[in-house]
Amino acid sequence: MANPNPNVAIKIKAMLEAAQPRFTEKCCIYRVSHEIRKSNEDAYTPKVVSIGPFHHGDQYLLNMEEPKRIFCRQFIERSMTNNLESFVSCVQELEPTVRACYSDNIKLTEEEHVMVILVDCCFILELLLKRYHGWRRGDAIVLPRNLRDPVAYDLLLLENQVPFFVLEKLYNLALDSPPLLTLALRYIVPYSIILPDSIISGDVLRLLSNDTGIAHFIDLSRKFLLASSGFSGCLREAEFANIYSATELSEAGVKFKVNKNSQCMLDLELSGHCLRVPSIRVTPFTEAILRNLIAFEQCHCMKESYLLTI
Repeated sequence: MANPNPNVAIKIKAMLEAAQPRFTEKCCIYRVSHEIRKSNEDAYTPKVVSIGPFHHGDQYLLNMEEPKRIFCRQFIERSMTNNLESFVSCVQELEPTVRACYSDNIKLTEEEHVMVILVDCCFILELLLKRYHGWRRGDAIVLPRNLRDPVAYDLLLLENQVPFFVLEKLYNLALDSPPLLTLALRYIVPYSIILPDSIISGDVLRLLSNDTGIAHFIDLSRKFLLASSGFSGCLREAEFANIYSATELSEAGVKFKVNKNSQCMLDLELSGHCLRVPSIRVTPFTEAILRNLIAFEQCHCMKESYLLTI
């Protein structure tokens, strides 16, 4: 046997010592795997705006970069401090923690990453405030009305997230009311799917207000869905030997009726051979929202799965 080349051994040792786990304990924002996204690539891909580092710089999303910067400037001008340096300092301090929230190794430098996170977060916050206070004259030029709903739904894609704690830090630095959670629940959570009557109960609001572990808008939507349905346990895919589609259940003799007492899309009632299901309004974005909620569960909380695929 030939003697090993010491240079090769040194390089291999350095390579092995430099290896880092892909995910950290803080990780909550994921690239959707090929296995999940192959069923419908478009459902996981932003159509109008990039948020965070994963899709930053994508050619077909560049038209929104200027509106994002304008909204960012308007948010800073709206703030009590009106001090750009304080916002930059805030994001710089949080940057290592923010970077750890993403599953991929972010190629951006620290400075580039701070700029992306600051602009994107301030854009989101100004968007929420405009929807709450009303759109100003000239806003339609910056963000046309026909793009406002697609932008909102792009904020519910798993690859298009920023950590909620950064939004909170920047918002609290600028304003003291209304609460950010109220704005996010009112204007981001997809009511037409989760809660048909669009009513937030006081108990649900209190429960979510006390939750200090909200990861991002998808996590908030999922927690709102579970809180609204009253779920207390968790479902595990391993507990279900067979999961049947609606077509298969119908062919087996199960009858479907609308659950008129439903308060949530998870309100299912089985009585004999009759399954009562809630009525939800299907929009062009419904499939994408449900697929991203499921993808988040499969990436982040497999041991507490409520949304199962077949």
